[in-house]
Amino acid sequence: ALVLALEGEGHRGIRHVLADLGERVRAGGSLSAAMAAHPRTFSRLVVNLVRAGEAGGSLAASCDEIRTHYESSERMAADVRQALFYPMAVVVAVAVFFLVVFTFFIPRFTGVLRELAVPLPLLTRAMMGISEFLREHHLVVAGILLGTVGAVVAAVRHVPALATLRDAMVLRLPLFGPIVSMVCLARLAHTLGSLYRAGVPVLDALQLCAPIVGNRVVQAGLGQVIDGVRAGRAMHQTMRSNPVFPSMVVQMVALGESTGALGESLQNLAVYYDQTLPRSVRKLFSLLEPLMVLGLIALVGVVALSVVLPITAALEAR
Repeated sequence: ALVLALEGEGHRGIRHVLADLGERVRAGGSLSAAMAAHPRTFSRLVVNLVRAGEAGGSLAASCDEIRTHYESSERMAADVRQALFYPMAVVVAVAVFFLVVFTFFIPRFTGVLRELAVPLPLLTRAMMGISEFLREHHLVVAGILLGTVGAVVAAVRHVPALATLRDAMVLRLPLFGPIVSMVCLARLAHTLGSLYRAGVPVLDALQLCAPIVGNRVVQAGLGQVIDGVRAGRAMHQTMRSNPVFPSMVVQMVALGESTGALGESLQNLAVYYDQTLPRSVRKLFSLLEPLMVLGLIALVGVVALSVVLPITAALEAR
């Protein structure tokens, strides 16, 4: 199978990896051990799924779980990207609009107003002041913005307490917090279900899931679940004491543990999130789109008013 995969692969790097896998397996090593030698290509999740399939004689089923897991993750990410496209396009359009207005339009309009020598309203003077400041200090402003963003990103990346605080604040956001929570729980349901159905022990599966949920608060909650399972408690009992896990997740896990069908319960939970998450994202942005349009109209109106008011005053003076 590895030889056939090598013959059909056109990517040079993947061909090198497949060739090395073939040599290691031909020398008597296991496929999972050969994959573990390439951590940049095969994650711990993939290696453990393959190792469980080898141990249980169900390697094909494990590979199918890997395929299903990545297909579901990619589909979820594609839905979120599609929903984010329009808001991001509006934000970019607004930024470009104000860049043109404050650096090109208002400076020319300022010269005309000074020639007319009419009294300027407060709004017009404010717009002219902002435009002049940005023209004279645009490099300083850009440097401050980029430096602030870079400092915040570096601080969050290197200070775990700040990263945890950021993730906690994200989960508390009125509209985006529930969406982020659903994304994290969907990853957990997909990954834990795939590992469990492949035969990976629950404790090992939970430890593999912790780094990939995508939020440090949820990861800490999962760490408490790992401690509870290690101490001999049922998984749903520890989940029930942590508000990170909603009641539906706790009930599905409890049902799976009590009936011996935890894999099926997690799969049903993953399917639920796959169906609910795109609808929730679309609903969120369907509410935000009118607000963004109204905000854009208000901003354009303020700029237009700052232009119209002095012209009206000049006409009245004549």
